[in-house]
Amino acid sequence: MNLTNNFDKIMRVNDFNESEKVESVEQYAGNSNARNISFLQASGDTLFISYSNLVSGEFSIESSIIILRFVYYTITLKGENLVALFSNLQRHMVSQVNVVDSRFSVLRSTGDPAVTEIIVERNF
Repeated sequence: MNLTNNFDKIMRVNDFNESEKVESVEQYAGNSNARNISFLQASGDTLFISYSNLVSGEFSIESSIIILRFVYYTITLKGENLVALFSNLQRHMVSQVNVVDSRFSVLRSTGDPAVTEIIVERNF
């Protein structure tokens, strides 16, 4: 086996899949070294944080809540079908998370993640 073939196989597995894109989540189209994640509230308020400040993440499948602990912030995401979102957050592929009004959840494709609430807490 040669190293080039192994690298090519790894890159094909890790490449962004356009079908993973959903309404309340925007993802990076390719690989990059510096990544930020933005959280957009229904009011229009936005916070962006560098992924390098992400310390840990938790996902409760029962309550459909994701908790992201950054150095200076704790972000809680509440919604529906958040399994794929949590997986993409682990891989630093999500560039923006938008709140989706729960009234419009019937317009989403079945199984697509929808973040209905973003709670931002400062740790300082």
